[in-house]
Amino acid sequence: MTLNFKLGRQKKDGTCPLQIRFKDKGKDSIISVSGVFIYQKYWLKQHNRVSSHHPIANEINEKIAEREKKLIEIRGKYTIGTISYDIAKRMLSNSSVLDSIHAFIDAYCEGIKFETNVTNYRNAVKAFSFHTGIKEPLFTDITHENFIRVKNSLDEKGRSKQTLNSYLKNIKAICNYAKKKKITFQDFDFDSDWGNKKVKIKPVAVSSKHIKEAIDRIKIHASQKKNPGFILRDFEAIGIWMLMFAMRGLLPKDICQLSSRHLDYDFESEILVHKKRIPDKIVALDGNRHIYNHDRSKSGNSMRMLLVPPIQPLIAMLQDMISSSHPKLAFFSTDDLKYGHEGIIFKKPIDKIDFMRLFNNEVNISKNYKNLFRNYNTHLSNLKMPSFKSARATFMTTATNLDISPAIGRAMMGQTDQTISIHYNDFGGPELFKRVTEAHIKTLEGFHFVELFNHWLKTYDDVFGKGALSYFGLRSNSKLFYSKFTNKLEHIIQTKKVVFKSRNI
Repeated sequence: MTLNFKLGRQKKDGTCPLQIRFKDKGKDSIISVSGVFIYQKYWLKQHNRVSSHHPIANEINEKIAEREKKLIEIRGKYTIGTISYDIAKRMLSNSSVLDSIHAFIDAYCEGIKFETNVTNYRNAVKAFSFHTGIKEPLFTDITHENFIRVKNSLDEKGRSKQTLNSYLKNIKAICNYAKKKKITFQDFDFDSDWGNKKVKIKPVAVSSKHIKEAIDRIKIHASQKKNPGFILRDFEAIGIWMLMFAMRGLLPKDICQLSSRHLDYDFESEILVHKKRIPDKIVALDGNRHIYNHDRSKSGNSMRMLLVPPIQPLIAMLQDMISSSHPKLAFFSTDDLKYGHEGIIFKKPIDKIDFMRLFNNEVNISKNYKNLFRNYNTHLSNLKMPSFKSARATFMTTATNLDISPAIGRAMMGQTDQTISIHYNDFGGPELFKRVTEAHIKTLEGFHFVELFNHWLKTYDDVFGKGALSYFGLRSNSKLFYSKFTNKLEHIIQTKKVVFKSRNI
């Protein structure tokens, strides 16, 4: 095996780039040492240093010494078989990845780990940097002493005990992943005394009365003559909260990913048939347009759900609001919506047709997404509502209070079931899917969701003078409406074909 320094081809200024030669078992690589250029006559090959006559000799020798230390470390690990040739080469090629936590996240987590995890990792490292004063944290900086500094700083600022535990959890995850990838071999010795004693967090759940009161406060904002855009965002914030609840505890990122293409049939094929404008052609496609297949953005767990009313009219109403309040982020413009579904089908390209999308791709840009939902959360707070996270807690709490079994509750919300039953229960099967859907309906009924939806529409009409209630509202109460809907449930679930007549305008 050959693993040592060498000088590369001489440049026009007379210097040669410092390189590393790594050769073993038929593999041969030349790796540049970034930023180090040497005059050959001053290169002391036997010592791997430049002579004192070389310009800025001390600085160059310090850089070489630093890289040599890593070279010796990597040589040892490769010799005993701890790392492969490719890993050793990568470690030799990028010294920053070997040390810098930020660089490791960029190289090994971005685009590989879930976006939420990467964001949490970055925030934890930034917080560690802020509270310790270490500008560019290295893996070697993750010590008990430094976490005590973080703890003391957080305590001085009056932050919650859980904040430190959250930072520690994410930094532990980064360090463990770096060890798994053989980027660092440091023993971090994480122990329970690195963080605070676990704080039991009680999830914030709200009642339907609480939601109704929040909707009523929008009228107060209107009476204070706040601008129409502000009032509209009040309605949107409550509407999005209600949609998250109605769709079994989705989170903001899930709402941004809603799409007709996740329906349980080939949505694009239906649109293509309509675009052909064949008069009165009857078409049948395999699937069920009332079932939605969703993979949770946080965990990737599957959530197969029936679009129980009023989910679809709620989405349609939000599309209308968002087109006015956020024209740059809305999926449909106000002009698009004037055409109705049929007009949209014939006037827009197929990739711009999606009757479940609220926001366009711009919202997926991190800054837009964060700013948008930070603003919505501010509106919820102004209406004396907890954040969007409470929609998920409220759905589970409501289901629990209605004596819905924990296993069915976890299945409804796309949670990972840690019990043995997960190995035997197929919640996508017809019988269990029906049980999960019945629990979904029962939860909406128990939360008086029809009354809340109608009250939201009526309040919108009162403020803006629209006819939303007459167009989208459900003329019933929750108990009666969901009782009738449940009677039709078997037929809806068992539908295996989407049958429609071709539109011709």
